[in-house]
Amino acid sequence: MSDILLERSEFLVLMNAVRASAVVGIATDKLFPSKKSKLKAEIERGIDLLKQRGLLRVESGIHVINAELVAMATAIAHPEIAVLTTRDNPGQGQQLFLHYQSDSMVIEQTFPNEREHRLAQIPDTQALVGRIQEILPVTDEPTNSGASATMEQKVFFKVKEYAEKHKRDTAVTTLHQYGLTNGQAEQLIDSIQHPIIGGNVALLKCEGEEIVDARNLALVQGQQSSWSIRQAEQEPQLFIIETTNSSAVRLLLSSWLTELTLVKTT
Repeated sequence: MSDILLERSEFLVLMNAVRASAVVGIATDKLFPSKKSKLKAEIERGIDLLKQRGLLRVESGIHVINAELVAMATAIAHPEIAVLTTRDNPGQGQQLFLHYQSDSMVIEQTFPNEREHRLAQIPDTQALVGRIQEILPVTDEPTNSGASATMEQKVFFKVKEYAEKHKRDTAVTTLHQYGLTNGQAEQLIDSIQHPIIGGNVALLKCEGEEIVDARNLALVQGQQSSWSIRQAEQEPQLFIIETTNSSAVRLLLSSWLTELTLVKTT
């Protein structure tokens, strides 16, 4: 089973089976009904639906769920690494893609419609990197400008605000103060104001229900250039903003996944 669409009640049956009290990337109060009676009703409905689909059977009074579904549910409920990718769709809002890695299993979760959960298996972590790049496909073109600037997060957010409010000269002047040429600053502002591709990737190292380490990357592509924004490793209050392309993004995501895999948990 590499791909399946579940209703919310069916998904809750799976989470109940693997003893999940939370799921990374989904607000707990939106996933689990607060009233026990409502949660019980949802699970009973989900059991009936899974039975009808041949994904659950009763043996000696015990509910037995399809083994592949249980394995997928376990990876979602108890991941070693979780990846949250959001894609900005101008005029439509954001689209969320969730990935969970546990041992050799990688599962994607998306939400085609309200109260629907699509689960799909990804072959391995390198395929996961490729999948993230499908979601946020920045250009393959070489990055010739080599533009790079480091600034406090609050400064960058102010620049972004200037760009969104069309205070272009103020935004360019500020970026110039941090090392970008006027031409590079103009390209970054163009990308912020008129993005072709934009979104964020958060890679999370998980231990139980706790996040013990993380890496975050924002990407934006305009007509002339693509940019990445990430926290400086030793000084997380600083952002590193630089031009990028698909090869650079692939290398960065692969290295981050390797780093997080090596993070020891108790």
